[in-house]
Amino acid sequence: MRITNVFFEQNITKESPLIKLCQCAGLPTKVSYWLSRLLAHLEPLNKTYANEKRKLIEKWCDKDENGKPKEENGQYMLSEHMNEFNAEYVELLEIELEIDMKVIEIPLDKIPSGVLNSYDFAQLKGILEFKEEV
Repeated sequence: MRITNVFFEQNITKESPLIKLCQCAGLPTKVSYWLSRLLAHLEPLNKTYANEKRKLIEKWCDKDENGKPKEENGQYMLSEHMNEFNAEYVELLEIELEIDMKVIEIPLDKIPSGVLNSYDFAQLKGILEFKEEV
């Protein structure tokens, strides 16, 4: 399975469809197991991505007269070097990662109603394959 770092921006948050699905009760045991394995596999990759993103922000954020990052409401300011930051950030987002797992197949009828919406299904395409049981 291949993903890019964009995946972490979209899918590794508390409200992400992957997390919602993993927390869903009633999934078949095998599906629940493989989803948990996938998250465990992604965790160190997400940490690496988050660290690199933080380094970029600290590199390009506005600095005070002492060279310390300027903050406002707990957020770093990025007014002076926004173009430089954006160029490197896009490069970071586009890095491809090879995940040593197969795409996980999930029977659609095993996902409780209301857990995922159509946008969620689209976001998870490529790592999950939703199958209709016949």
